[in-house]
Amino acid sequence: MAAIARWLVDWQRCRSQQRHTQAARPPSQEAEAMHRIQIYFADSHGGRGWTDSRHKRPISSIVPNPGVKEMPLNEHQRLLEDC
Repeated sequence: MAAIARWLVDWQRCRSQQRHTQAARPPSQEAEAMHRIQIYFADSHGGRGWTDSRHKRPISSIVPNPGVKEMPLNEHQRLLEDC
């Protein structure tokens, strides 16, 4: 029971910190926050705490192996040919 109470207190503290952070954030930072990923960690009681935020990786920076992009297109073409 004590673990549940501790988790609840941690959760409420985390939520109040999030609300405070969101209220204090200027509108220009809202747009910036849309392009960031929030990173959380889990503690031993099952709670989550915020640790960091980082920029999202642009999709154009992901370079697949040759032929990977064409695989779904080829699958769909074969499916349509079978119909």
